[in-house]
Amino acid sequence: MKNRVIVSVGLMATLFLAGCPKKSTTNSGANISKKLIEHPVGTGPFVFKKWNRDENIVLSSNANYWGGAPKVKTLIVVPVTENSTRLEKLKKGEIQVLDGLRPADAKGLKGNADITVLRQTGMNMGYLSMNVEKAPFNNKKVRQAVAAIIPKSEIIRLNFEGFATAAVNPMPPNFYGWDDSGKVEAPNFEKAKKLMAESGLKLPITTELWHMPNPRPYMTEPNKIALLIRESLKKIGIEASLVTKKWEFYLSETKKGNHPMCLLGWTADVADPDNFLYLLLGKDNIGATNVSRYGNQEVNDLLVKAQSTIDLRERSAIYKKVQQIIREEAPMVPLVHADQLMAYRKNVKGFNLHATGRKDFDKVDSGKDTLVFARGGDSSKLDPAFVDDGESVAICTNVYEGLVRYKRGSTEIEACLATSWKQSKDGKEWTFELRKDVKFHDDTPFDADAVIFNFERLVMKDNPYHDDAMLNQNLYKNIKKIEKVDSHTVKFILDSPVASFLGNLTVYTAMIASPKAIKRSKELEK
Repeated sequence: MKNRVIVSVGLMATLFLAGCPKKSTTNSGANISKKLIEHPVGTGPFVFKKWNRDENIVLSSNANYWGGAPKVKTLIVVPVTENSTRLEKLKKGEIQVLDGLRPADAKGLKGNADITVLRQTGMNMGYLSMNVEKAPFNNKKVRQAVAAIIPKSEIIRLNFEGFATAAVNPMPPNFYGWDDSGKVEAPNFEKAKKLMAESGLKLPITTELWHMPNPRPYMTEPNKIALLIRESLKKIGIEASLVTKKWEFYLSETKKGNHPMCLLGWTADVADPDNFLYLLLGKDNIGATNVSRYGNQEVNDLLVKAQSTIDLRERSAIYKKVQQIIREEAPMVPLVHADQLMAYRKNVKGFNLHATGRKDFDKVDSGKDTLVFARGGDSSKLDPAFVDDGESVAICTNVYEGLVRYKRGSTEIEACLATSWKQSKDGKEWTFELRKDVKFHDDTPFDADAVIFNFERLVMKDNPYHDDAMLNQNLYKNIKKIEKVDSHTVKFILDSPVASFLGNLTVYTAMIASPKAIKRSKELEK
């Protein structure tokens, strides 16, 4: 196999994802090293220097980077909570790159000669989830009625200023396997009232509609969207009171199924249908990311089958069938796919925002040695094995690297710390040739031993550096053994073929940290 792969269907190439990035709670956090979380050591284009919590993170150019030293000598990442304050700092030139640009502000910057607005199609989806285990949403007719009256176009007009597209299926339309037999339809209240009558329930029905307390990329104004939906529900005899909670508690309670209906969303880590369909609607993920608590066994079996189906046409057919079942049973209403919006000063050249949300600064040239990047919040942890928030990912993807990565501006996989790879005919063995003369930021060598150390830490539960709180472990559960062929060649042996294996290696969890730093961190924790 060549060191680049494209599987093109429709607008984007596809990668494959097996399993769900589901977080285990057993022994959660027992081996999380505070030292590594706060002092990351990778091979990437930027070297970590310091982290002043809630003030800034400072990175410096890796002069010895194999891909060429970044032109920006110092990258300072600052959290600025208020959207208006962040934007004002950009206008004044106090910051050079801004994340979390609101659609209304993006529209207002049109014609500003000093600022460029970057609009990137996002691999995301905002949705309305209905808890199928709770009345009245355990009644399919009610769910279908709700799906028939959601004003998607109005949501986009009022809350996204047009920087979004209406969702039909519970996955983005630029993914392979997307089913085009469904269409975006205007609210149909007559159809919905008929379905409510067929439900056999006495009206009016009282319930709760939960909404997020803070904006997310896929839902910039959750309270306003909830208000629009509440008004539509009232017209078909559903009286919904609005409920919101602190973000962490909101996530915890919806995973437990304590909501009747709620607003949520998802941004993919990998450009693959499985990262939406199995993760959000697979029966296996009830209690985690399947907050609709949708337990259709046929759907789950089909999704599991797709994970090990190598043939692209067969896999695509499975996903299309699943989408059709889900649209008919309506455990959720896909609302929007929002564009990612960022802004930067005109003097900034070469910045890249990937569809996954990855932010690359290694090719940036601003004409100055220092660049300031502002976003809405601070990172939480900088060990890629434990990262669970976008703010931390943004730092990790500039400090660490994996064996492979997405090519800039596409979902093509290209070599990174690996130079090439090959797959056995039965799909159970993957051999990677590694870059030579690459060193970690602590001046230790990157080699086969480093790769094996990181993956054994991630997948081997009896490994002294493993922790059940490490995320995305299901992505790598099929790894049976990792062999060292020579100093710069490794072989992954799987217990069964995984159609998604290469795509899984693009995820930040698979980035390679310095074994010395991991060991040192463990020692310091004792």
